Amino acid sequence: EKQARSLLERTYGGKATVPTQFLVRRGNVAVEMLRCPAEVNAELMVIGSRGLGRLTGLVGGCIGERVVKNAEIPVLVVPMHADLER
Repeated sequence: EKQARSLLERTYGGKATVPTQFLVRRGNVAVEMLRCPAEVNAELMVIGSRGLGRLTGLVGGCIGERVVKNAEIPVLVVPMHADLER
């Protein structure tokens, strides 16, 4: 958990122009992602997408798709290779 938090803060810390919070959880990924917004009173959830397409969702289940369909707040899905420097 300490390593994950350190990596997140080194990679993304200080680059956000809006208040952000990083959470590290263990368990079912989709379930934990859906629980977190209520814990921190989030208004928006931002998640990454590897862009593997719908076949992945049919075969192994797509975490992002489950989160988008079941979230109680808006979810912004950012492609992994998005140009964030614009």
